[in-house]
Amino acid sequence: MADDPLAERGPAFEDDYLLVRAAIASQGLALDRPWPTEFAYYAVTSPEAIKRQPIRDFINWLKEDAVRDARIAG
Repeated sequence: MADDPLAERGPAFEDDYLLVRAAIASQGLALDRPWPTEFAYYAVTSPEAIKRQPIRDFINWLKEDAVRDARIAG
């Protein structure tokens, strides 16, 4: 498994429920696009993790990027 580049990026979940539960359990940050929505994403993390500045910075960057993309598209 040491040669598998996907092993370095961490866990991946095919089930949205498991993805969100893992994030809430402080196992990382989840980016989820619930079905059948094409244009909505949710960033989910634990209440403790959101207190960390790097997590807040990343979520703020996501929001800014989404606003920029919406302006370009619209």
